[in-house]
Amino acid sequence: MIFDMDGTLIDTLHDISYSINIVLEKYKFPIHSYNEYKKFIGKGIENLIKMALPQDFNGNYENIYLEVKNTYEANMHSKTIIYKGIIDILNFLFNNNIKMGVCTNKPHEYALKCVKTYFKGYNIKTIGAGNIYPLKPNPKGLNEILNKFNIKPSNCLFVGDSDIDIITAKNAKILSVGALWGFRSKEELEKAGADFLFDNPKHFLTFLKKII
Repeated sequence: MIFDMDGTLIDTLHDISYSINIVLEKYKFPIHSYNEYKKFIGKGIENLIKMALPQDFNGNYENIYLEVKNTYEANMHSKTIIYKGIIDILNFLFNNNIKMGVCTNKPHEYALKCVKTYFKGYNIKTIGAGNIYPLKPNPKGLNEILNKFNIKPSNCLFVGDSDIDIITAKNAKILSVGALWGFRSKEELEKAGADFLFDNPKHFLTFLKKII
């Protein structure tokens, strides 16, 4: 079982939106609501910041990026929460000796910190963006986890909340699970071709108990 992170395992958007808005306010740029950031997130931090900046922005992007990065590092665990029911899923998978991974467009260093903070003890193979791991929908991260566990694509599910996740699963020839409790709409996940859709982690766990 491989999971996306933000919008699938944990709700990080309050901390992310707060951190970016702090920097936007500093430069007197318009800030954005939580719901607006739900549309921005999913394609990596650089794309997220660019979408939050004014369309006519022509300043020093690198400075903005570093300020957001530093602000987020100081606030990344302030309001982030684990979605209700996720721990039950992880416990079930762990108790049934199901190997678990995370493949996220969150920068690799942050992904590791989040897994260590919220999911320590589950032995989750974690791959974030950066260095040798390109952004999803490139399937390299998913393939790396499959190779690490010596698992065939046909024996894996990838769970995510965005069209990017569903497309990534298809690119890796893995069945996809759309997490409707996350940041994106049912319509988006259906259009992307999700193999399964679940309203909440509890319903997903019921499904897992039937097939494992």
